[in-house]
Amino acid sequence: MALRAKVFLILLIATLSAPVLVQGSEPRESFAKAYAAYTGGNLSEAQELFQRAVDSSFTLADYSLYYLASIAFKEGKLDDSRRFIAELRRRYPRSIWVYAVQLQRAKIDLAEKNFTRAVEILRSLRNQKGARAEIINEAIYLQAQTQETLGDLNE
Repeated sequence: MALRAKVFLILLIATLSAPVLVQGSEPRESFAKAYAAYTGGNLSEAQELFQRAVDSSFTLADYSLYYLASIAFKEGKLDDSRRFIAELRRRYPRSIWVYAVQLQRAKIDLAEKNFTRAVEILRSLRNQKGARAEIINEAIYLQAQTQETLGDLNE
């Protein structure tokens, strides 16, 4: 099963099985609609809906923060992306998205041509035992690309 399908299935199950008494239906409905908009490529609608699902009492608030960071990055709003990443890492240090946002943070540094910081993050990420293989592989690839770029700049 593709990663996107697995994530969607997990999100759907978690959203539908979350106790109604603990959290109202508004964040759950917003999240489900936001994810559908995100996967459908409607980033502005997704962003608006994910914003409604970041309350810390909502089970998938860390997911909302991850997607908000991703949307901001795709739209070139690097400061907003960095802010969502920082909030996710501060509020949910054990989230399944911690390694993905580390990679996102390295990409922000690369976009801003802060190569030294990006390589430092990518090197650290490569050595994380709990990171998914695709994240580690992308970190290795980006680090090699960055070091090649730095070599070209030094010549």
